[in-house]
Amino acid sequence: MQYYTEYQWLSAAMIAAALSVLGMTRTTPAAPVAVAPPNTQIGELEEAAARAPQDVGAAHALADAYVRVGQPGLALAVLNRAPERQPSLLDARARALASLGQLGPALTVQLRVLVMCEQSGCPRSLVVPARRRAQWLNALVDDGVEDGPLDPVRAHAAYRRVTRQVRLASR
Repeated sequence: MQYYTEYQWLSAAMIAAALSVLGMTRTTPAAPVAVAPPNTQIGELEEAAARAPQDVGAAHALADAYVRVGQPGLALAVLNRAPERQPSLLDARARALASLGQLGPALTVQLRVLVMCEQSGCPRSLVVPARRRAQWLNALVDDGVEDGPLDPVRAHAAYRRVTRQVRLASR
């Protein structure tokens, strides 16, 4: 103990502090940017939408393809340029918003789709998934899930709870 002077203890403490700060501030490498794999179908759909910007079917097909490959932001960009507000386009918007984690707005849009379908009549291929998605989004919002992709355990639990419900319909 007599060998260490006051300055030696001070310098040892400073070196230890510097090493601990360096250890805490070490940065991790950035994650690679997620890029969708090249998809020739999307390229064809983009060309079709560019050739006919007023074509609702082309806009819907392109937005749907973007949602399926995990690019909901691009789907929303396409839907924002779409000329009309039809149930099929609004349904694609609800799916894109849900994929982005915007569950409240997605539920609002999905409920609007169901109201429009009740008023104008839509194919069952649109109504049935829209109704199921609205139930799931409602369960997520009721459970307080703010972002489904960031809280996959609770999102899956809400989905399982909604899909376990059995409804008997009599004609």
